[in-house]
Amino acid sequence: DRHRELAESGVDVFKLDFGEYLPRDAVLSNGKTGAAMRNRYPRLYYETVQNALREAGRDRPTLWVRSGWIGDQEFPIH
Repeated sequence: DRHRELAESGVDVFKLDFGEYLPRDAVLSNGKTGAAMRNRYPRLYYETVQNALREAGRDRPTLWVRSGWIGDQEFPIH
């Protein structure tokens, strides 16, 4: 919700950093541990922010991300 609010206020680009630093012993809402989700979590983070930008009316959301994994190229910097 916060990313959507910022986008609605005029923010066009988000730099998403430290999404890859999920504590190994964290337990996520799906019941999986940080160790099990360490490669999937950043993609979910990027996807969530991209969706918030789209909901705020951005046709080509721009995310500047540092880390990545298989499939993350779907969220490039434009």
